[in-house]
Amino acid sequence: MECDSGTSYLTFSIHEVRFAVNVKNVREVLEYSPLTRLPGKEDSSQGIINVRGTCIPVVDLGLVLGMAVPPVGESAAILILEVGKGDGAFLAGAVVDAVYGVANFSTPMIDPPRFGPVRPSEYLVGIGRGRDGFVLVLDVDRVFSADRVGNSEDLVEAV
Repeated sequence: MECDSGTSYLTFSIHEVRFAVNVKNVREVLEYSPLTRLPGKEDSSQGIINVRGTCIPVVDLGLVLGMAVPPVGESAAILILEVGKGDGAFLAGAVVDAVYGVANFSTPMIDPPRFGPVRPSEYLVGIGRGRDGFVLVLDVDRVFSADRVGNSEDLVEAV
């Protein structure tokens, strides 16, 4: 995923860290509601939700990204994201602490994820510079890859 000039991103937070995903990947944002748990799934797999008759798997994005998970607060939301392309595309939900809105970042406003001798995070597209500080721009396809949340096909087939 490349950061084009003037690309729009949905911004949100997990554990007070601000993140963003390309709006092209966002189907909708839902108010957090209780999930149906699935037995035998990875820790990051929270369960499933019914969105207008469609069963969608939901993961806790904080757990997937290796962050501690705070209790679900009043501003928590579920992002419904389109993952992958073509025949392999599927919808997945991601629990986040709060959603801020849409921000536009031009290419010069996003730096590549370089941290000196530290290996950059595989799921980062870059680091955006916004009015309120840094925004970590995520690649949805990498975040939902098989080595992060288990086999994506298993996640979808479970529902």
